[in-house]
Amino acid sequence: MTEAAKIEKPDPFADLSKLRLPQNYAETVGVKKLLKTVPVRKPSPQDFVRTHPDHSFPAALVELKDDREVYFVVPAMMPELDGEFFPATLYLTINRQGTVTLRPVRLPTPDGKHSEWHRSGGRRRSWRKLSGCGSKQT
Repeated sequence: MTEAAKIEKPDPFADLSKLRLPQNYAETVGVKKLLKTVPVRKPSPQDFVRTHPDHSFPAALVELKDDREVYFVVPAMMPELDGEFFPATLYLTINRQGTVTLRPVRLPTPDGKHSEWHRSGGRRRSWRKLSGCGSKQT
């Protein structure tokens, strides 16, 4: 027999009290919830949201209304999807329940029409309830 085969491995189940969780295990772990997905959508009419003024970026998006899904369009695919995508600015928002979303706001059209969001100065740190085209500050 070799030296490695002669060494006894400890039995992890010999003393089960070592495997028991303490009463305050949640405090000792220090685990934070990992944000894995961020939905791209408008807030519901019942939501009060805050928008981060510094976290926004322009993007080309495709919305599949039947599936209620929004997808990014890479610049190389724009010629193939002409008329199917829309340019938008994505704003980072959070509601009072702590749900983080990216709110798409369409960029001005070539004829110069602006969204009410841009005119109202929609990027605010205060809680706002969005209704229709405008927004009401609360």
